[in-house]
Amino acid sequence: MIHLDGPLRRELIDLLVQFEVLQSEDGRRFVTRNSGLGKLLPRMKLSGSDRLVVGNILDFLAQWGTVEGQEALLLLLFALQDEVGEDGQQALQSFIDALSDKRRSLLDVSSVQSPTSPEAVLEKLIGEPTLVATSFLEQAIELTGPVAYIEVDKVNFIEMGTGFMISPSLLLTCHHVLPKKTLAGDAIFRFNYQQNRLGAIGPVKDFQWKEKGLFHTDAKLDYTIVELEGEPGQEWEFIPLKSGNSVKRDARVNIIQHPNGRPKQVSFRNNFVEYVDSKIIQYVTHTEQGSSGSPVFNDRWQLVALHHAGGNVREPATQRQYYRNEGIVLTAILESLPQIVRNALVAS
Repeated sequence: MIHLDGPLRRELIDLLVQFEVLQSEDGRRFVTRNSGLGKLLPRMKLSGSDRLVVGNILDFLAQWGTVEGQEALLLLLFALQDEVGEDGQQALQSFIDALSDKRRSLLDVSSVQSPTSPEAVLEKLIGEPTLVATSFLEQAIELTGPVAYIEVDKVNFIEMGTGFMISPSLLLTCHHVLPKKTLAGDAIFRFNYQQNRLGAIGPVKDFQWKEKGLFHTDAKLDYTIVELEGEPGQEWEFIPLKSGNSVKRDARVNIIQHPNGRPKQVSFRNNFVEYVDSKIIQYVTHTEQGSSGSPVFNDRWQLVALHHAGGNVREPATQRQYYRNEGIVLTAILESLPQIVRNALVAS
């Protein structure tokens, strides 16, 4: 993944919006296909004002990372060189060199003056360090238990989502997944919907809303807390809502989710925070429809947010749009909880 900082990003946008091929949706589609990135087209928004769309394309490709071992953003710039004049080619090459150097800077080889002997090259850090202790994986496995697949019948369509237990009987998900109590009765909350090491699913176990049980929803912060029959948190554990957990810009986050209704998956390591304030956290990671309601953890596997959106989201501080994912900061949810929910959490 290439991190586009502010000045470099602005300069690159200034250059690209001048190219005629990027001034229409058809042209953007043509260049993307010629870059070998056709499979990414369904995920990219290609219509709109030139500057906004070009910026979103750059952000998306930079954050996507590699395709068949090559940086997606560099593939686009290479393909553009075939569509512009000599001056444009030279300008693009300057950016390609700068971005390549930026990527290579993660591996410092400046001190190497001569070929290194085999004895000296036993272990090296190649590129971005991604080594983690085995305990990191153990923590991830432990935290998958409380995470559930949710299916809500909204009459005209089935809403898929993710949720997680925050007490023996209370589950947290997104408001837009489960917005009304009238929908809770027919909703399915499925636990252990995941593959084991042999590839087998489950065995899964479904739970239902507790009739006349607690139901609290907040449309503004996009969360819902619902009480389930049978206390699944006793069987599958739960993730307590604790204040004080935090994450900063450029830190990593990890998300346990049911993307597009598939068996449980974990996204970690190449997921960086791009923006955070008292209510919103924005990050680059892989999520899909159905991931809404997933727990977002920092790199110490502490719960920091509720994942709720993705795509072209607006950064509150600058009001600019970026291709990112977004979560609701846990502290904001905790501060908004009514007393009845607080009492229920304390009682657990």
